[in-house]
Amino acid sequence: MDSKAQAEFDKKAQAIFFKFDKNENGMLEFAELKAALSCMCVDLTPSQLNTLISVYGYSSESEVEVDVSQFLNLALQAQSMQASRDEVKAAFEVLDLNHDRKISKEEFMEFLGISSGSPDAIALEMLVNACDADQDGTLNVDEFAEYCLNTREGCAMAEYSVHPSDFVDSNSSA
Repeated sequence: MDSKAQAEFDKKAQAIFFKFDKNENGMLEFAELKAALSCMCVDLTPSQLNTLISVYGYSSESEVEVDVSQFLNLALQAQSMQASRDEVKAAFEVLDLNHDRKISKEEFMEFLGISSGSPDAIALEMLVNACDADQDGTLNVDEFAEYCLNTREGCAMAEYSVHPSDFVDSNSSA
């Protein structure tokens, strides 16, 4: 970010900080922090938000109190995390072959070219089951993002940028 953009970002973040500091004590508590980040168009998963606040040594939401300089840093980190989440959403859309906003084991297998019953299919089924928080047999975008953004394997997967245009046949006519 260049210095002009950084100055604009800081100015916006400071204004938002003071807007959400309801008791005017120069600190944001967890609910205020969450609302302020949302106002900056940052939509993090609960796990991502907890990871973000843990940087400052907070182990629970009730402990959170950040001052304006901490908020500026958190907001910058949160924006970076949001960009990653947007990339994960794009990857999710590619994997969601039938566009029902869920990724089934079968869609994963079809996309990856894995045969049913193979060792890779068994490993994939175990992965989906481990990530499937609501146990409906599919991954929604939040479950997929949780895996991609908060596990070592998922981070490696998210670094492999997948864009829908990567799968368009350049020889086909539009």
